[in-house]
Amino acid sequence: MHCHSSCLSQHQVSQYLISQSTSGPHSQVQPDSGRKPVTADASSVQPKTDSSRLSPVQYQQERSPDTLEVARNKPTKQSSYTDPFYRLSKNGVDGDYSQWMTSSAEFCSETNVGNEPSWWAVDLGAIYYISNVVIFGRSDCCAERLSNFIIEVIRPCRNNTDWFEDSVIEVCYFQQAPTTFLNASCRKGIFGQYVRIRLSSPNYLNLCEVEVHGTFIGFLQTVTFPYACGFRGYSYNGHNETLGSAIVYSDIHCTYICSYTKECHVADFNKKTSFCTLMKKKTGSNVVAKSDHNVFLVH
Repeated sequence: MHCHSSCLSQHQVSQYLISQSTSGPHSQVQPDSGRKPVTADASSVQPKTDSSRLSPVQYQQERSPDTLEVARNKPTKQSSYTDPFYRLSKNGVDGDYSQWMTSSAEFCSETNVGNEPSWWAVDLGAIYYISNVVIFGRSDCCAERLSNFIIEVIRPCRNNTDWFEDSVIEVCYFQQAPTTFLNASCRKGIFGQYVRIRLSSPNYLNLCEVEVHGTFIGFLQTVTFPYACGFRGYSYNGHNETLGSAIVYSDIHCTYICSYTKECHVADFNKKTSFCTLMKKKTGSNVVAKSDHNVFLVH
């Protein structure tokens, strides 16, 4: 399950509340939910042109030593492995930029072909603003194995052993043409903990090295600014202790109050009654489908 809303910054909620200051609690004006989490396929994203015209060799020669590369030797996963070589997902962040893949089984990562599109992902270990992602593909053959893919930045809504469950997924970049090197710039403001490279259709996926450039924000439990992961059409289940409740303007208003209420983790908004319920975090609780509610988990 993916979040069905966007992350709300303090500025966004403040501006919205100012704009609604003359509206009553039952106003029919719909809140501006900002950026939508993207779960659609590549057809919904416009192809972009590579932001760097440098070759892989030129890039490494001119790369600033001060560049903050945050993926090196971090935990990785991929959708499948090929037999018998088992080119591991960790090869994509081991610092080895060799692109002649057939010269060693230790060069590059490789997935198998299955019924679903292949993917590769890295866990950055914390929340980062992501500026760009640099990808080195294989240069000995098979450039089509790095084509028609999406670079996704994923931020978790809560701690979870599954990297992608209960998360907001945003597209950093879409690449249609085959490539052996790509320096892809994300739009300003994208942040998350996981970066995933996902094909749009079933095929092998080969990656020789992946760099993720970003700026540290904080760990999921300790980020210093409030952001909310929203589930539209859901309520919070398994919790009977509330911090407070009130009639409010909207789900954004409810979330704004929660973000500045001590110990508040859940803002549960009833769309029919405009009733906002604030709750603490409780182990074992989860969101459940409920069409007349929107619930936001605040970090």
